[in-house]
Amino acid sequence: METVLFTAKCPAVADEQERIDRSMARFVERFGTSWLGSPVILPTAEFFPGAYTGTQQDMRRAVVTVCGIMGVDASRIFVKFPHGRFEGC
Repeated sequence: METVLFTAKCPAVADEQERIDRSMARFVERFGTSWLGSPVILPTAEFFPGAYTGTQQDMRRAVVTVCGIMGVDASRIFVKFPHGRFEGC
């Protein structure tokens, strides 16, 4: 039984659309459909308030925010900062 996820016309060509549909079907098989009603989280002040300058503190705050949105315990997430790549490293 094929699951139809979207009815709007996709701008992808036919073979790309088939690959996308197969991928989405596998995703639904693995994770269910409850996520389909979730809001799209954008990198805007609505979801990530305050200034972002790219510091380690800013990145940690973003990770904690995303974890909260996803319902993941942020203490289980380890973020490694490459030496010399970010301010404060």
